[in-house]
Amino acid sequence: MTIEPAHNDYEDGPAGAAAFLGWPIVLECEASAETTPHDVVTAICNTLQTLWERGIPAIAACDFEDELPDPPVGLGSA
Repeated sequence: MTIEPAHNDYEDGPAGAAAFLGWPIVLECEASAETTPHDVVTAICNTLQTLWERGIPAIAACDFEDELPDPPVGLGSA
């Protein structure tokens, strides 16, 4: 799985948009062909947990959000 940081093109989005759209960085994640769905979910869970442990707000936008943990209170929902 590759994870690439990128500038958030929505950073200067419309007023009243969800707060996370104003975050300056997005992480684009891409799984290789041999990666199983379970491995993808595990990798994203681990990435989120690592960011949260460091006090970095993060949320995931994906088709399997219901399989991911909720962010700690105050992180990920800003």
